[in-house]
Amino acid sequence: MRITQQITQQITHQVYSLQCFSIHKMVTWKTKIRITQQKFIPFFLNFNCPRQITQLITEQIYSINGKSVLCYPLIFEMSDFYLSHDMALLIDDIKTELRFVGKYWKLSGRPTVCLIIREDHMRDIHFRELLDLLAQLKTGFCEGVKVRTGRLQNLIASSCIEHLDFMKTAEYDLEINTFKQLVHASHGYQSLTDVPQAFLYDQDNYDFKDMVSKKTCEVVQVLQGVSSLQGRTQLLGILLRKEGPNFVIENTTVSDLLNSLFLEASSLRLWSVVRMCTALLSKKVESITPYITTVLVSGKQLTVGHCRTEVILDKPTQPGDIYNVFYSAELDDENIIQAVLQQEVVLYCGKLIATSPKLFNGILNIRIGWVIRAMVYFSQEIQGKTQPIEAMAPNEVRRLLHNLLDFDQRKEQLTPQQSRYINGCLGRTPKYFHEKIWHILYKAPYSIRLCGHLLPYHPTIPDMFPSELNFAIMVQKLLNRIKEPEYRQCIVELFSVMSTILERNPELKFGQEVDLDLLIKDAVRMFLKDLGHEWTTDYSSFYAASSVAVTSYLARAVVTLLLKGAEFRTEKDVALCQIS
Repeated sequence: MRITQQITQQITHQVYSLQCFSIHKMVTWKTKIRITQQKFIPFFLNFNCPRQITQLITEQIYSINGKSVLCYPLIFEMSDFYLSHDMALLIDDIKTELRFVGKYWKLSGRPTVCLIIREDHMRDIHFRELLDLLAQLKTGFCEGVKVRTGRLQNLIASSCIEHLDFMKTAEYDLEINTFKQLVHASHGYQSLTDVPQAFLYDQDNYDFKDMVSKKTCEVVQVLQGVSSLQGRTQLLGILLRKEGPNFVIENTTVSDLLNSLFLEASSLRLWSVVRMCTALLSKKVESITPYITTVLVSGKQLTVGHCRTEVILDKPTQPGDIYNVFYSAELDDENIIQAVLQQEVVLYCGKLIATSPKLFNGILNIRIGWVIRAMVYFSQEIQGKTQPIEAMAPNEVRRLLHNLLDFDQRKEQLTPQQSRYINGCLGRTPKYFHEKIWHILYKAPYSIRLCGHLLPYHPTIPDMFPSELNFAIMVQKLLNRIKEPEYRQCIVELFSVMSTILERNPELKFGQEVDLDLLIKDAVRMFLKDLGHEWTTDYSSFYAASSVAVTSYLARAVVTLLLKGAEFRTEKDVALCQIS
């Protein structure tokens, strides 16, 4: 099929004039150089953190002591995390890589991208899609980017070359081990149809929660009689928490058994088991910090963690500190899979915000736990899927996140309650939302209360501007105290209604403390009264009402509060304020 499509390829020994390395090797070299220089230069700056791996680093050819070195992109790195086992995700990453490089490349020469195809890729059920992508590259255009394919030796003349001839392998103890291929003496040309394909594996669900209270010997006995991968993973997780990773079962440790299950489940595409094994082994995404930085430099905040251990990231953080948040001590056994799902979603958010920033319009603080909550709701309640999110392939999870963020632009037919739930989970607000709240607070000298907490008039109004980021963060912290997404979105609608009323009636201002919870309660009471229903603390019928209906009842509640303790500015008051 490759010959039919006229796809140019080279195996390792055919690239005789260049050596292909992992980007981690280049980072290791530069770290050794820095350490060596620190021994001889006393005033050399001390950087303990290695250089972050970025996409543009791998698009250059390095000249080291007369040898040409090319680093393949990070997306082809075979990491311990499970994302590298999904071919469909790899194809999307290649397209994203090309779009990113085509948009941000500013160096002299052309960027050179090396695509690595392994034997595992050929066994994947999506391998033909990769061949289609290679055929598309052959045409000269991909994802709106003009590309040129060919043999690596023919591309060097127009490539961007960085000279590192000062790096002496003997002086810095640099090991040069190039990328190698497997040697099969009896293998010649092989048809793609002869390569055994991986297949999707399905099995019955097992639940061994009752084994948590059993003795270790009983758990081991049950484990020896279970053949299901999911059941074995649950039982090994119980033993891991009881006895630790070095507990031996039939001459094999629990940690080794989990690693074996991870590899077997990866080949069978049993993603729920893959994610569970990854979480139990506390594995982490390679180089997640650049994607977090991408989110932060776009003007957003990122909140990761679980329950009470949520941490807001508003500045670049060391990888070790981030992983401690993902695998926090408060993470219970049932939600341990959230540790890997959150890393996965953070990675996707970083990639999406770099290529499609409009998807995050109106979202200041990306709360990963709530985003996953919205993804589950969108998949089950709107798309009608019964498959849990942890059982989806990584490319399906990424597509689900994209569809979730883009549901408004694609004009999805959602009910008002569904729309409020999703926007409440995402924390999406209208344009100029925080500026409007500042002007509302300006007209509320007795402050604004929500969920028992104040948004104070003093010193907020004298010290902060309407467009100040600190004020927006203060508002978001107040809104984040709300536990129900539909209720949060109703509060957002309430602020919009209050802003409209005060803009059209500039002479009005609040003569008492503005309790937003009481305003919502009054609006719901009037809504139920008009419907002929008795009062209830269940607001679901109010959440399901149309935007026009909810706005009208919220407006009635706001006007009632204004008329109770309103303060009007008369012409006499205006004259007294004038400077002669």
